[in-house]
Amino acid sequence: MRALTSPAFVALAVALLAWLPCYASAPPNLPDRADFSMNPQGYRADPYIRTASELQSLDRSAALTKLRAMARDSHEAPRVIILSRMLFAPRPDSGLRRPMIGAAVLLGGSDYADWPKEPLEIVDGVPFLVVNGYILAGLAETPEAYLRYCETQSDWSVVRYSVKTTQEKRDALNMLLTSRKWKTGLTDQERKFLTDQIE
Repeated sequence: MRALTSPAFVALAVALLAWLPCYASAPPNLPDRADFSMNPQGYRADPYIRTASELQSLDRSAALTKLRAMARDSHEAPRVIILSRMLFAPRPDSGLRRPMIGAAVLLGGSDYADWPKEPLEIVDGVPFLVVNGYILAGLAETPEAYLRYCETQSDWSVVRYSVKTTQEKRDALNMLLTSRKWKTGLTDQERKFLTDQIE
């Protein structure tokens, strides 16, 4: 009983009580800032389409300046890897490696070879997340480091993004759901996971 009332325990309890209200009041699962690798269920396509379109409205230098600033911002940084996969393209004489953020848990029994832009499959300008998380032993590559790699080893993509209508997103989803890339077929849960991304 004495251990529970020690000064160290009391200090820890006070610190935890002070922290809990801040945690409880934090906005839950904001799609715009959700870390797709830690919280894939929070991923939504629309914020990425909007941001990619806005960046493409700038010249390449200004867009890269904005991306670098995002990569240094702890709230925005998780979005940079997704945006990098959308906005950069491999050069004709070389590939564009995947981000080193762990082993991807891919949907439908698929493999890395099926998704050259993993963690994404971009269908008619709609970026779908085709991983349900990552298994990581060690440190992940930072968004800033991956952005630097893309800047030096790839080209600015010619694919243009624009805000999609509800029907356009549904059509893209249907194309993805019927893709032959799924090796074992999609479970109901995986179908819901993909469908929720355009809601």
